[in-house]
Amino acid sequence: MIMQAIETKYAGPTNTRGSRIVVTAAAGRKSFGYDHALDATENHRVAARKYAEALGWLSEGRTLVTGGTKHGYTHVLVNR
Repeated sequence: MIMQAIETKYAGPTNTRGSRIVVTAAAGRKSFGYDHALDATENHRVAARKYAEALGWLSEGRTLVTGGTKHGYTHVLVNR
């Protein structure tokens, strides 16, 4: 299995949609609702984790590592 970097970016609310985190990787793009009970970094981590779970990338022994960029966050899965 080839792993890919996961990038996340905040998208503000519009007239028809609430705030969300947009997740992008070479495998595709998906958005997740913003949880205002969490801080910004945790919202990005949760969205990246949900995305990785949906693609079957998470397994026992893998940890999600997050780093900030000027446009959002980048996440990678590493073996512990």
